[in-house]
Amino acid sequence: MTVLLTRSEVAAVTHTSDSTIKRWEATGALPRVKLGRPKPNRVRDNRPVRYRVKDVAALAGVAPEDIYTALATAEVGDQK
Repeated sequence: MTVLLTRSEVAAVTHTSDSTIKRWEATGALPRVKLGRPKPNRVRDNRPVRYRVKDVAALAGVAPEDIYTALATAEVGDQK
């Protein structure tokens, strides 16, 4: 099973901002996964975007287990 992270979770784990994650995504440094199927005849693709733990770990230069540990201790969004 592949675990997918939201942009906020990636930002919390890497101690960066959402705009940095967007920049990494735009430059191709952080591959993204688009959820669902694209709708025909749509100009804009508004599908939700997620990131694989292994890709985040590779970008950060750590093991995937370290990402899971950081997720368990990070405060993401409204969670406390």
